[in-house]
Parts: sequence; C-alpha cells; structure tokens
Amino acid sequence: MQEFFVPVHSFETYMNDLKNVIPVNDKNDDLKIHNITIRYAAKDHFTTLNYAKEDMFGLVVLMQHGLKEEQISEATSLIQNWTNLTLDHGGTYYLPYYRYQTKEQFRRSYPQWNKFAEEKLRRDPNNVFQNMFYDYYVK
Repeated sequence: MQEFFVPVHSFETYMNDLKNVIPVNDKNDDLKIHNITIRYAAKDHFTTLNYAKEDMFGLVVLMQHGLKEEQISEATSLIQNWTNLTLDHGGTYYLPYYRYQTKEQFRRSYPQWNKFAEEKLRRDPNNVFQNMFYDYYVK
C-alpha cells in the first residue's frame, strides 16, 4: 500500500499527468494496482513530519508485487516515479509503508525532517526508540 497526497488545487492536473506514470493495463505485469481510493486530508498545522501541508486529496493505493529482486526493483521504480510526480505537483507521500522512496524524496516531502531529528535526539538521546525508517531516512 502507498498513499500519495496532492494539493486540492493541483488534483485535476495531477490526475491527468498520473496517466503517464501508471500502466494502462497491468494484465501481464507482476505489479498490480488493485484499487485507488481518494480521501480528503485537511491542512495539518501541528505535526512536524506532516503530509498535509495544505488541504490535500490523498490517493490510497492498494498494490501487489512479487518478492523476487527484479519484481521489487520494478515496483520501486514505479513508486519512485509516482513519488516524483507527486512532489512536482506540491504533494507528498505517507511514511509508514515499505521503504520505496529515496532519501532525496523523503527530504523533499518532509523538509522539517532535521527539526524532527533534533527533537528526537533531545527526547531520546540513547536511541531507545527507532525503526528501519528512522535508520534509513533520518539517522
């Protein structure tokens, strides 16, 4: 599963451009996009690593791909391209799913990441609380 968030005012253009990123027919592909649900996300004024920097529409994408290295690589490529398109439209993506996005994409999506890292270090100087996302994107 992936979630991509795009500003409400960019939604129509984004959806038109998205047609060039996702496959028209995945019948013969390993990666399958089963469903896309669109939800509204109001601007978040409080969270440091927020995905709704303004009023957004979120695309909740249910997808499936194989576990072989080549299949994961193909899925990663598609998701990174989709993420770039989202970023180019002023959007972002939701963090707690599989680590497909690059560090650069993370930092573009979450420009306050260094503020988060400083606060995390202040509150947890012994790094008791961490996970693979923190280790990869922040540490």
